[in-house]
Amino acid sequence: MQNSILEYHNYFASCFNTMDIKQLRAFLTIAETGNITRAAEFLNLVQPAISKQLRNLEDDVGTRLFERERHGMVLTEAGKSLPRWTSAIAEG
Repeated sequence: MQNSILEYHNYFASCFNTMDIKQLRAFLTIAETGNITRAAEFLNLVQPAISKQLRNLEDDVGTRLFERERHGMVLTEAGKSLPRWTSAIAEG
């Protein structure tokens, strides 16, 4: 059964205090650029480091946040609901 956006929203709210800032910045940058390599360049990191941060974040939240497609990264439904939470933390 597919989770609803509201279920993801509630779940991410419960994880809010334990999310890692580096993982969240990587997530936001990938979401904005649509590409791990460009996100790594923007953050002055290497691509494997960004990939690992994303993988760790997805492990932490228990779901995939992006679909890896031929021409970049596309947010899943879960990924679409996460930016509200990550923006508040990353700017803080």
